[in-house]
Amino acid sequence: MVNVSPDAKRTINRRNFLIGAATLSAGNVLATYDRILSGLLGTEYTHCIDEAKEYILARHGIEIPKPASIGTLPKGLSVTEPNKYELSRGLGLVMEELIKYPPLFLRQNGIKKIIFFSSIWSDEERLMGFASVSEECIAMCYNAEFFEHRREEYRRALHHELYHRFERFHNSVESENGIWKDFHSQDGYPQYQIYMPEENELPDNYFSYFSSKYGSTEPIEDRAGFAEQMMVSELYIKLLDRIQSEGDRQILKILLQKYEAMLGYYREWSGGLMDLSFWEDLKNDRITEGYFN
Repeated sequence: MVNVSPDAKRTINRRNFLIGAATLSAGNVLATYDRILSGLLGTEYTHCIDEAKEYILARHGIEIPKPASIGTLPKGLSVTEPNKYELSRGLGLVMEELIKYPPLFLRQNGIKKIIFFSSIWSDEERLMGFASVSEECIAMCYNAEFFEHRREEYRRALHHELYHRFERFHNSVESENGIWKDFHSQDGYPQYQIYMPEENELPDNYFSYFSSKYGSTEPIEDRAGFAEQMMVSELYIKLLDRIQSEGDRQILKILLQKYEAMLGYYREWSGGLMDLSFWEDLKNDRITEGYFN
């Protein structure tokens, strides 16, 4: 089960979400979604950056501050700031992805800022982003390479980092880690291993029990791996195909347990709005701006 804060001000229910959606749709959004998005991806993008920031703040309660606002970086990280072209393209992809969440979802689940960088390095490894442990924000790396060749990778990284923030907001990381480790408790099931043996020393189907190779390192990364695959329609179709075609009963059992757990998290955190009909619509690419209104 997901641990939800007892604070009544954070209580998430369907009525609150619908009231919030009506207020936002009638109120302070300064320009239409389509016009801003078209501008960000066009040649006059510099004129739309501020409007996009205002739109995201009004619609989702998320500030897009300057990189310097992140304060002290996590140890070992170095970053560079984006130029206006990179920022405009990054904002465009973020706008496209955030509409998949109900209007008040992000406000009420621990995300208040998204900070853009042109590059994020941890020692010699280039990162797509990271979620703050102590602040309600995530940082995303975006540059021209992503827009031209790695759009899907950027989309999945965004949902990956958002998911980390949701869990930390609900203080559910440790409890859920225990539950997901229990999925693997039966003799012969592979366990999470941060320090992975050489792949030639592992059974052929070892990583089939997890969302991905990276997901096999820790339960929290396994869940974030499922999140990124579920929130991007093309990847969600592949995930469903993978589950439906799995012939090993042990692997299928664990995949279903994890998938059903993920459905439960999103359903609870959204006050029931991200239900089975939502996932069917996401799979069929029917989520548009105003979907939840």
